[in-house]
Amino acid sequence: MLAKWAVDEPDNGVNFQAYLLRGKVHNEAGEWPEALADFAKAQNDRAPGWVQYQARYQTVVADLRSGDARAAEAAVTVFKKWIPKENVEAQLSAQMLGFRVAWAAAEPVKDGAAKKAAQVEALGILSAVIERDGRFRDLVYQQLVAQIPEGAKTGDLLPMQQLALAYVASQG
Repeated sequence: MLAKWAVDEPDNGVNFQAYLLRGKVHNEAGEWPEALADFAKAQNDRAPGWVQYQARYQTVVADLRSGDARAAEAAVTVFKKWIPKENVEAQLSAQMLGFRVAWAAAEPVKDGAAKKAAQVEALGILSAVIERDGRFRDLVYQQLVAQIPEGAKTGDLLPMQQLALAYVASQG
């Protein structure tokens, strides 16, 4: 059905939204090249700003899900530069996405000390988000708790992960 609307010409008023939605479908299906192609089309300057934002965000997510940490790093850098400086919420959201990219880049590191250092650096991104705008604290802690593997020992977690776990548990 989306193929009817996801066309380059003529401009039917929903082309870019259709590309975004179809890209999300491809992303969920693990069809990374198709997802990335649709997201690229949805980033067109003629697309509504919210569509361009989502397409750029979803490009990073698709790169992460495909396991291409380098592409995700490049995409999140471009995404952050694209967001207007005065849009603080969008900037902070992009920083949180940057945490996901940095954490994913740390995952395959074999050396324990180097991996821990990369993870601490990634957590610093989230710390900076909370420091800049305390309204993001709940979201940051929820994101951290959601990524903790089931059955993980509290003592094996990094301090910020422990704090997030305690905070979320205290919220009921």
